[in-house]
Formats: sequence, structure tokens, C-alpha cells
Amino acid sequence: MSENIVKSISEENLAKICEHTPSKRGRKQKYATDEERIEARRQQQREYRLRKKLELIQLKEQLKEKTKESNLE
Repeated sequence: MSENIVKSISEENLAKICEHTPSKRGRKQKYATDEERIEARRQQQREYRLRKKLELIQLKEQLKEKTKESNLE
């Protein structure tokens, strides 16, 4: 009677799925390709340089205002 028992197909399919899909651990990747990641990094650097440039201009203007105030006194 035990000779007639056959393993179910669903268990075989489950075993195949487990073998073929390695578990992806950790954080999901933000970018699909390296090109996309590199382009995003370039844009971030561009925006950072622009922010720093504007900040430097603003600081220079503040310095000019301070020197004018101190010269008037």
C-alpha cells in the first residue's frame, strides 16, 4: 500500500521555486541600473554646487553690509 503513494506535484513546484529564487536581503535598490544611479549622482552634485555657490554669494553680501555698518559708526 505504501508503494502506491506518490509525492504531490505542488510540493515539487514549491521546492523548485525555493531553489531558483535566492532571498534578497537588506534594503531595496533605489536605482535599476548603474547608468541611472550615476546620472542621479551627477544631478545631486550639480545641485549641491549651485546651493553652495548661492550660499557663498549670500555670505559675501552679508559681509559687505557688516563692513558698511561698521564704517558708518
